[in-house]
Amino acid sequence: MESFSFIDLSFLYFVLFSFVLIALVLFILYFMDGLKEISKFFRWRQYIIYILGSLFILVSFSLSYFLYLHGPLWLALSVLITFNGAAAYFFYKSSNTISEGKR
Repeated sequence: MESFSFIDLSFLYFVLFSFVLIALVLFILYFMDGLKEISKFFRWRQYIIYILGSLFILVSFSLSYFLYLHGPLWLALSVLITFNGAAAYFFYKSSNTISEGKR
């Protein structure tokens, strides 16, 4: 008789990572389409800042997943929090540049 084991935490983290990654890519595509509609208020610097923020989020999930598999949990969580904090700063900076452009 075979016994079923509980779902491994790394698999659960991978599934969560996949759903978040798909949602983030869809959000980026939607936001970039919105940027095209109001492009007269935008400059290249705003695009670069926004893309940097998006890349920081993508890298944070990938790197924290790798650290979760091969290192301590506290390090994976701290990398996730740090990189997402940097991404939030980039998004804040991009929105400030947008509001300064409209003034």
